[in-house]
Amino acid sequence: MARSLLPTIGFGWTMRAIGFIQLGTFVAALACGKPRPASKRSAPIVDWSVFREAEFTLYLIGAFLSFLGVFFPFFFLSSYARENQGLSYTDSLNLTLVLNGIGFVARLLPSFIARYVGTMNVFTAFLFASALSMYTWVPVHDTAGLYVWTTFYSLSVGGVQSLFLAVVTVINSDASKIGARLGIISAAVGIGALLGSPVSGVIISAGGGSYTGAQVFSGSVLVVGGMFVLASREVKRRQKNADFWMKLTIGVPRLSP
Repeated sequence: MARSLLPTIGFGWTMRAIGFIQLGTFVAALACGKPRPASKRSAPIVDWSVFREAEFTLYLIGAFLSFLGVFFPFFFLSSYARENQGLSYTDSLNLTLVLNGIGFVARLLPSFIARYVGTMNVFTAFLFASALSMYTWVPVHDTAGLYVWTTFYSLSVGGVQSLFLAVVTVINSDASKIGARLGIISAAVGIGALLGSPVSGVIISAGGGSYTGAQVFSGSVLVVGGMFVLASREVKRRQKNADFWMKLTIGVPRLSP
């Protein structure tokens, strides 16, 4: 939309047009929403007690590290295509459109799979698949291969984006504190996503414009993040005294008195 409108109506009206579309969708969402009943008691903004739970703390670290690398292609794929593949500005943006377009479908499918295999199992699998995809970006040297890579990365990262909050409901031990714990994970993920792209940009600059270092960095933090998530899963598995291939999915945690 921005690509089509900027040359014709200018920056100002392009931003207004996008804003009007957002306004319309937000109004529709507000019209469909219902207010939640007011809580009978106030709760602290940050639930510090959660850091005494090993499975939550390990998952928090894993989610933060993972999202340091998740969004690197979303910010740098187009510039990579122009500088390394010689694509035009328009063609390079098409890759970003493919990345986001396929990701829309990829965010839906993992949720259905998780019902049968387990939320945490599916999330971990997609996390390592994203890491593998990131590493395989390094040897891609032609336009067709770049489109294929974009497709596979979009399919794998969609599961990470759609399930990272659902995992919190799996490892959560107290239903009355789920809101605060979702907020803590969202904050950690947001900080990771915010820092990841600038760090990758610094790595690219330090490498003289080479993207290899940033690609390896993003893949590596995804792997390390995945290891922390696996450690969180192992703690939860031992708490349940279950076998290694147990199905960890959304359940009904206990309520604190």
